[in-house]
Amino acid sequence: VATPRPTRQPESLDVAPPQPSAEKKEKIALHHLLVDDMTEEVDPKSMRGRVAFIQNTVMYVFINVCVVANTLVMFAELQVLGSISNASLGIGKHDNWSSAETILPVFEKMFSAIFLVDLVLHLYAFRLKYFKSTFNIVDTVIVVVTSVEAFLVTPLTSNTANIAIVRLLRLMRVTRALKAARVFKVCEGLRVLATVMVYSLGSTFWSLVILFIFQVIASIFMCHSLHFFVIDSSNDPSLRAWVNDMYGDGVKSFWTI
Repeated sequence: VATPRPTRQPESLDVAPPQPSAEKKEKIALHHLLVDDMTEEVDPKSMRGRVAFIQNTVMYVFINVCVVANTLVMFAELQVLGSISNASLGIGKHDNWSSAETILPVFEKMFSAIFLVDLVLHLYAFRLKYFKSTFNIVDTVIVVVTSVEAFLVTPLTSNTANIAIVRLLRLMRVTRALKAARVFKVCEGLRVLATVMVYSLGSTFWSLVILFIFQVIASIFMCHSLHFFVIDSSNDPSLRAWVNDMYGDGVKSFWTI
């Protein structure tokens, strides 16, 4: 009787997955450090969890669209200001933008209200952990300042002639330019790039110092080299005057270079 052959046990298929390299780990850590805003676990069945889910899905896309649209509205406001300036100088007429002066403030208040509601919902869902991200802190300051300007300062100063209050209104309106910074929240790549630029400020400063030193060296060289050309009366007077304007002394030479 033939003896049964021993069955060969199959090799274990539990192969450990390849571990990421140290460089890849650093990139993953950098990604989470720069991009992820909130890491708090919220119960998805609770009201906070539902609000957090809506904020990270539907509202995220909606707010990004509003940020881009608000930037376009602010640029249209610049065209209105340019039309007013041209009319004051007698260059053109302001009639073409008369209707825009009524419509654009409505859009401005609408976007301010949307951003304020978005901020309140974020604070409700994530509480103080929302401020772990630097971008969220900057975004909160922008939303609060622009909301105060749109809903408090502008209505209170619309019918006043007090110079101090009018100047305050002008100063508050300048902060509208900060709204364009909210575009960084739209694209992850912009946020990563901006954060990298912040971390590289030290290296950038010393790079500027090196460039400054080279510029001083070049200005000294050019000023000494062209000095005898300028004082030589046999050369063309107009050319001598031009060279003197460009490289006549240290300040001129440094500014030209």
